[in-house]
Amino acid sequence: MIFLAGSGIILFYMLIAHLGGVKDMLGNLGNIVSPFVYGFIMAYLLCPVYNLVTRKMYHFLEKKMKKKTRAFTAAKAIGTIASIALLIFVVAFVIALIVPQLIDSISTLIVQIPGAVSQLTRWIAKVLGESNHPELVDTVNNWMTNGFGSIEDVIKDRLLPGINGYITKISQGLIVTVKTALNILSG
Repeated sequence: MIFLAGSGIILFYMLIAHLGGVKDMLGNLGNIVSPFVYGFIMAYLLCPVYNLVTRKMYHFLEKKMKKKTRAFTAAKAIGTIASIALLIFVVAFVIALIVPQLIDSISTLIVQIPGAVSQLTRWIAKVLGESNHPELVDTVNNWMTNGFGSIEDVIKDRLLPGINGYITKISQGLIVTVKTALNILSG
């Protein structure tokens, strides 16, 4: 029993001593496992839709087709297409909800950054001005103005134009996916 307690203490110490490496290892493991987790979650959420469509289409198609196995195969294909179409619709809907608000938030941030910087600069000047170090106040003010100015430039020049490009790529990908599914259905 003492051996197990001592081993546990040593193991705990080694874990704490090499916490950065353990954190990196768990991060890499998370990156590897996350696509499987997302797939399982999507399958779990879409399974009722698939089952409902397959069951209803099978009952409908078995009356129309001679072979029950063909009716079941066709019903499964229609259930799969319905599930994927629902997934695409939900993703497009979420993107349509989030992206405009994200653009509005970034635009509001761009408008508010200069006022916040000037308020912060006044506060720093007040705090540092009382300490009789005018060169320190000038250095901090220049650093703040240049730093936040460059952040504002990055948001205006790179982030906002890039968002439109991302929206376009995602929309084109969804359109190509839907067209491919329709082409497969139509033969």
